[in-house]
Amino acid sequence: MLNKLKPTLPFFLFSLIFFFYFFLSSYGLLNNNEGLYAQISWEMVESGNWTIPHLNGVPYIEKPPLLYWLIAFGFKIFGKTIWVARAVPATLGAITCFLVCQFEKNNRITSYFPGIVLASSAGFFVFSRMVFFDVGLTFFLTGTLLFFWKYFSLRKNFYLHIAALFLGGAVLFKGLVSLVLIGLVVLAFLFLEKQLKLIFKLLNPVSLSLFFLVTVPWHVLAAQQEQGFSWFYFINEHVMRFLDQRIPKDYYTGPVYYYVPRLVLYFLPWVIVWPFLRQFRLANQSLGRFLLCWFFAFLLFFSLSRAKANYYMVVGMPPLALWFGLLLERVKGGYKILVGGVVISALLLLGGVYYAQYKEPEITVRNSIAYLDLTQNVFLYKRFEELSSLPFYLGRTVPLINSESRDLWYGQQKMQHPHLFLNESVLDSCSAYVYVLKRDLPDFESRFRKRSTIKIFSVPKYVVYWCGHIKKE
Repeated sequence: MLNKLKPTLPFFLFSLIFFFYFFLSSYGLLNNNEGLYAQISWEMVESGNWTIPHLNGVPYIEKPPLLYWLIAFGFKIFGKTIWVARAVPATLGAITCFLVCQFEKNNRITSYFPGIVLASSAGFFVFSRMVFFDVGLTFFLTGTLLFFWKYFSLRKNFYLHIAALFLGGAVLFKGLVSLVLIGLVVLAFLFLEKQLKLIFKLLNPVSLSLFFLVTVPWHVLAAQQEQGFSWFYFINEHVMRFLDQRIPKDYYTGPVYYYVPRLVLYFLPWVIVWPFLRQFRLANQSLGRFLLCWFFAFLLFFSLSRAKANYYMVVGMPPLALWFGLLLERVKGGYKILVGGVVISALLLLGGVYYAQYKEPEITVRNSIAYLDLTQNVFLYKRFEELSSLPFYLGRTVPLINSESRDLWYGQQKMQHPHLFLNESVLDSCSAYVYVLKRDLPDFESRFRKRSTIKIFSVPKYVVYWCGHIKKE
């Protein structure tokens, strides 16, 4: 067994480096969430306010701050770069691959098959290379469930304490949804194992104290510093989002089966191989039941939630990778299949990087900055989210004309930043560059047809105009 696993250690390390770090900054931050979260982190560095996240100069309290803290810390040490911003989720993704290798560790021998499978699964390495919350959440949830499994197997409170710290990190990373997800998995598993009484032992005073020590301070400080935080964060952002009643609605919905086809794409190329395996049961049947509870509890929760997103179910990939990797390890020729799958995934990654570089003018505003005189005013017309990388590359906040931004909605309601939310009359008194999405062009042109406008930059998604101020005689 040991001889069989030796060759996979260097292959495991190579997989982590290649899939999570190569070509990480070869294209600009994406116009949507990437630019948004990187900018929040940079504003933490600039303002010194590490309690209330700010986006484009206004409070942004939809998410907890741990991702921003990690990226901001990286910016302070290494500077404001794309690589630093993306390296945080990439590193959390890489460590998650290491964690999944520890579930079936016997006699100090580690199986690296599950970690390699997870690292080379298309959905996991794609989202790990983006400045998103969900791979980081996957890291903390995987750590929580790993140490719960260790506690269940060995009944040592030490593992329970570590699980509590990971769960606290999950709450600080993406909120109270972490408690629901872990609760569903643990309850379902203990029910199947006929050990529901163990729930009372999970409420260990030391573990609870560690959990509250991690989670409570920021929530208390945020509630003290930001009036309206408690309702918006706890009720509007958590409960109302699940029920499709959140204000404003900044997400989309979908059918109950929404994640099924997406999981097929997430798990490429391994989903092609899985049906040909003759064995589907794990040697450790209790672990098999645990992995099933893990995956299906997450799938059930996100399928029933009215709010949907392509990346939410990435949290369900570790149990799939564990199951498949442990099976593949026991298949004759499994190592060759592993190598072949990684080669296919590597080609998918290289193709994706090439496509992103080809589409860069559309997916990020980085290329447009070279066409601007940075001493002049720069405005966004109506929308912020879909061009949210602009403040990051411009190096300053960007006022909106006739704002319809959903992510800045909370900050706009505070009525403390009128210089950031302008009406169209602002162009009567100044000249400026204005970024306009193509779908807003008819409205923009109807309002400003009499103004002197010059098209500076144009791609299929948006246009940049120079709007010159016409002085009245």
